[in-house]
Amino acid sequence: MILFSKCQRQIIMARLKSRAELTKLRQQHTQTMGDLLQFLEKHYPPVHAVDQPHPAKRRRSASAISDATFSLKDMLEDLMNLSVSHPDDPYYTLMPGKFWEPHVQLLLNAGIVVHHPNDAARIKLFEFHL
Repeated sequence: MILFSKCQRQIIMARLKSRAELTKLRQQHTQTMGDLLQFLEKHYPPVHAVDQPHPAKRRRSASAISDATFSLKDMLEDLMNLSVSHPDDPYYTLMPGKFWEPHVQLLLNAGIVVHHPNDAARIKLFEFHL
């Protein structure tokens, strides 16, 4: 039988508690992300290029975006990945034919994203510090 000192027992108990908290946080994260995906799929389904309200714009570049699908979920995923993988430059470049303008306006109006101070064609997630 292994005997531990009081200090060693406290360290072991603290580590076990930390692991339990980490497991709980991972479960909460998984649940929250699942809820977010369900919400986006229900209320913001992907928009196909043919569903765009401006036919003149669609005619101009119909061959380029005829099969394009614009998804708010994909845009948010890209923004989140950039904020984690490139914290020094987390900006997402808005290229024509790769996004749907109402999605961008929704995120801007909700205060979820902000424009780059020098380049209006780039956005990043608003920094929500707790």
